[in-house]
Amino acid sequence: MRPLNEMFPIGSGAVISAVDLIRGIGVYAGLEVIMVEGATGLYDTNYEGKAAAALKALKEKDFVYLHIEASDEAGHEGDAALKVKTIEYLDARIVKTIYEETSQWDEPVTIAILPDHPTPCDIRTQTREPIPFLI
Repeated sequence: MRPLNEMFPIGSGAVISAVDLIRGIGVYAGLEVIMVEGATGLYDTNYEGKAAAALKALKEKDFVYLHIEASDEAGHEGDAALKVKTIEYLDARIVKTIYEETSQWDEPVTIAILPDHPTPCDIRTQTREPIPFLI
């Protein structure tokens, strides 16, 4: 895999994730791995710590990939109420924090919310259906 900055006009980037696979892909993509204390990859992850780490990295990097695994895991557990809660946590504890902070910066910041696949609670596995996204 070629580093992202060889394929796209970005100078540097970082990845924040509790999942080894995602961090490994980040390394191959030429991203700096940022570890966050208390990041678990589950619903009890350190949302605030991940948001703070992303904000700090965005001050130095052109690109930050912040990975949140919680809603996928809730889908695998078949727990719809937990899945809703993890999406609410993502919105209130990650997206809101990053948006409110970066909207006050002099330089514009683009935020993209991109699920990689659906994991419906009723079948407890990943599917290939279209996914919603927000930029």
